[in-house]
Amino acid sequence: MTCAPNCPTCAGQGFIRREVPIGHADFGRLFPCPEIEATKLYDFERRGIYPEDRVTWDDLKAVPGVQRMKAAADELISRGYGWAFFWGGPGQAKSVALKIIVRQLLESKQDATYTSMAKILENLRAVYGEYVDKRETAETRMQRWQSCPVLAIDEFEKARDTEFTAEKRFALVDARYEMNIERKLGITLFASNRDPQEVDAYLASRIFDGRCLVVKLEGVDMRPAMEWR
Repeated sequence: MTCAPNCPTCAGQGFIRREVPIGHADFGRLFPCPEIEATKLYDFERRGIYPEDRVTWDDLKAVPGVQRMKAAADELISRGYGWAFFWGGPGQAKSVALKIIVRQLLESKQDATYTSMAKILENLRAVYGEYVDKRETAETRMQRWQSCPVLAIDEFEKARDTEFTAEKRFALVDARYEMNIERKLGITLFASNRDPQEVDAYLASRIFDGRCLVVKLEGVDMRPAMEWR
């Protein structure tokens, strides 16, 4: 990754060191140059955001509950850590809201990823495939999902109930609860069509932790009203 060759901040290196005293948490660490383009810093598509994902909060004004989702997202981002769980029937713009949040974070040069529970499970299962690099294990892949600075998980409930699904979902959520809530590092956003109480009692206990933001969305399915533009 490189910046502009004549960048006055990093001289084209793409990274800078902060002037902090010895012993400071940032001492000796490299940080992206503030002048570098966000698209050079992060591969948006690998983080689940594609060029067509250009909808903004203003485009969703007619959807009930959007302002509550935005307020929850703003609170989380301002604080820098925590959870938000958006749930309600189909067509409430939950997926779009997650993508808006992740795209805005990436554009502001903060690492974030949008995905679905099914894709996470597929990624973990694929490690057992014939053509996968055998140096990689399901554990190393799980560790990457567990440690994402900001992880937005769509369709949280849409995974066929198997022992594998239950085990991996528990491992992911438990680790992120420890990181985001107990250690106050990073953010997790969830979206689901079902009440989390119906998905898993253990997970629901964490989702309804008083420190987590739960937004229940009620309204008609907005998709039938959609038009080409």
